[in-house]
Amino acid sequence: MMDVSTDQVSSLPDMINIIQSLFGVGTENDIFVFGIETFLHSPDRFSDEIYETASGIWLLLPSMIEERSRRAAVNIPGFGVLVIGGTGRNGLPLCYTELLTRLPNERGGGGGEKWQWRHFPPSNYDHRGFPLSVNFQGRVYIVGCGGYLNEIQQAV
Repeated sequence: MMDVSTDQVSSLPDMINIIQSLFGVGTENDIFVFGIETFLHSPDRFSDEIYETASGIWLLLPSMIEERSRRAAVNIPGFGVLVIGGTGRNGLPLCYTELLTRLPNERGGGGGEKWQWRHFPPSNYDHRGFPLSVNFQGRVYIVGCGGYLNEIQQAV
């Protein structure tokens, strides 16, 4: 982690699982990492973690409604983290999007218990392989898929 005000670089603690095909998104207070466990060959190979800067530890997030790989994520301040597209467990492209939101303090316990996944309106196209997503001027845009940047879709 780099503090840009001081140019100091420091290490974070190790994540809970060793993850491949990962991607992440940051908020003001947290780092979210989504991926597939490297050495696990079971149906539950998907692993999503959050680094809470306040506690300084990694915690597991609850499983997504439709687990996926090769997806994109974007932070929507005040709402949560939107996960877009990707490839489902069956290898087929997904148009589904899911929003990870924080539960109110009185309902959440520790770690993953503080978070819930919600269905979000699907995108118009299947964004099967590593789409690019950005939050720009209060709107989420999805650009291309699989390295092809020929389409832009406004999602939110």
